[in-house]
Amino acid sequence: EEWKSGSLNSSTGILLFARTHLGVYLEALQERGVPVQVAEGLKLSERPEVRYLWQLCRALVLPQDHLAWACQLRSPWLSLDFGEILAVSREEPAEWVEKIISYSKRDRRVEQFMEGILAARRHLGHEPLAAVMESAWLDLEGARITGERWGTRGLACCRQFFELLREAEMHEPVQTLTRFEQLMDDAYE
Repeated sequence: EEWKSGSLNSSTGILLFARTHLGVYLEALQERGVPVQVAEGLKLSERPEVRYLWQLCRALVLPQDHLAWACQLRSPWLSLDFGEILAVSREEPAEWVEKIISYSKRDRRVEQFMEGILAARRHLGHEPLAAVMESAWLDLEGARITGERWGTRGLACCRQFFELLREAEMHEPVQTLTRFEQLMDDAYE
């Protein structure tokens, strides 16, 4: 009402009793050019672009994490369709990372994806995890794809993801990932 009448000012606030629909309100306000400041926003882990990055990180650090590898198949940087995912799932052997490697011999996009991931894995333990992750994300055109799909808000959330990952650095990838996941529990955008 205040927005329509032009009486909206810096002291206008919206009180939500639950965060359930916060994303809908934020999107609508941002689409209309209304400057927004959230006292407590969405959990960073609830943002889709952050979830994809998180699963990419888990796949790099924990090659035995089948869910993380399966998530990469629908990630914005690979985006296989359901028929292709079914074909990957039918590959031998049982490990998802091995299925994807096997399938990559027949699909150039998947081959390029795996080349990038395997190149990033070679830096694990030699460089900070955040640096390895950010480099892999950029090589996969993650910044461009995130910007196109989620805009500046999505890119800001990704920057925050990398900042938390740098803060969590323990000089050992698994320990860094564990510390990072603890920090993510309390991270808001």
